[in-house]
Amino acid sequence: MKLKFYASESTVEPELLDITSCPDGVYIRRNVTTTQREMEDGALQEMYLYEEAFLSKEDYAVYLAQENAANIDYIAMMQEVDL
Repeated sequence: MKLKFYASESTVEPELLDITSCPDGVYIRRNVTTTQREMEDGALQEMYLYEEAFLSKEDYAVYLAQENAANIDYIAMMQEVDL
């Protein structure tokens, strides 16, 4: 399953894997960076810039199973084990 990531930003540091903020699904985040943004009053505000993808809980279960299978295959290949 290929994830579709979108640019996002927040004043709060995001969790890389967020399974609690939305009852309908899971957010997967990556490439988190920080920057300073000048606000209207001249104050500097720390901002978190990142990419995020959203999956329904069902799609996340499929994604997780595929990722785990790929990891097992990789480890088996590195250990020269036939599965």
